[in-house]
Amino acid sequence: MNIKKGKFLETILAEKRLEIAKMPEEQVGKVRQTYNFYDYLKKHSDQLQVIAEVKKASPSLGDINLEVDIVDQAKNYEQAGASMISVLTDPVFFKGNIEYLREISENVQIPTLNNDFIIDKNKSIGQLMREQQLFYSLSQFLKINTPNSKASTTTHFH
Repeated sequence: MNIKKGKFLETILAEKRLEIAKMPEEQVGKVRQTYNFYDYLKKHSDQLQVIAEVKKASPSLGDINLEVDIVDQAKNYEQAGASMISVLTDPVFFKGNIEYLREISENVQIPTLNNDFIIDKNKSIGQLMREQQLFYSLSQFLKINTPNSKASTTTHFH
């Protein structure tokens, strides 16, 4: 996808709004038990905390490694001492998939993080909270002309 320099966020938000418009209405289902991310880091303060990232592409760099075996990459990160694995799940801009998160979560022992843009809490958070170990939202994204959303920063992991 061709994106003008400096227009990444606006383009991503426009695409996310289109995705949300196509989604069926969903109810927030039972959410997994979550834990405080700060407490997790504090509990493991005896070691360097590295969040390793599984990413096939990005809007700024384009294709990075489309052929990567995501599970092998995640296992390598874990063996190298990563504390957590961030998985890009956005299909349009990062060539990710929510299935990548499931596959990686089933094959590593460390927490995983779904790294995606959430702009409508009613249609996205319910699905995401059921399918991941760590949920991270940035308040900046929720403040940009986003109806039905309240700005918040939330981090949870399982």
